[in-house]
Amino acid sequence: MDYKSMIFDCDGVILNSNQIKSKAFYDTVLPYGEKNAKEFLRYHKSNGGISRYKKFRYYLEEIAPELNINLNDLIQKYSKIILNDLMKSEICDSIDLLREEFYESKWFIITGGDEREVRNIFDQRDLTDYFDGGIYGSPKSKDIIFKELLDKEIIKLPAIYLGDSKKDYTVSQKFSVDFLFVYGWTEVDDWEDFCLDSKINFIEKPSDLLR
Repeated sequence: MDYKSMIFDCDGVILNSNQIKSKAFYDTVLPYGEKNAKEFLRYHKSNGGISRYKKFRYYLEEIAPELNINLNDLIQKYSKIILNDLMKSEICDSIDLLREEFYESKWFIITGGDEREVRNIFDQRDLTDYFDGGIYGSPKSKDIIFKELLDKEIIKLPAIYLGDSKKDYTVSQKFSVDFLFVYGWTEVDDWEDFCLDSKINFIEKPSDLLR
């Protein structure tokens, strides 16, 4: 209750969308080779929390450098694949009750997802008003977003970040923001060992904070 700012990742925390995005990453590059698509999927799952721009750049530079493909073409193809599914993805339960419980905190979304895309989806699904601090995402990295918002005192401390990836934890530590791991929809296979080794508190879903 003492947090002035509560910051949420989107995929795997507010929306049950991790598997949707994993399938979309795989399907986007599958026409260029199944072996490379599987390697790209492994890379994606091992690097949760970073933007699609960085991931597709890695694919073109490190996995399939022989291909003559435009980065923006891949990103647009990926966006078309996921848009309809994201509109139908499950929303974390009791978000309205959670907002009432923590009414004194500013709420933010900081995600690796595309900022315009997430804002559009949240508008259409009546989620935007919960996040009075703003919705922020790629192409800026989470590190840059956190730095800018903290420097401008838009995010006020003490603050806490609810995320489902190792990247979410490292960025919170970098900026002295508390962290809570949300494991219910995570794609981090060793999340429990990671949390125990790093002494990170964890919950299954955000609504667990109501208990």
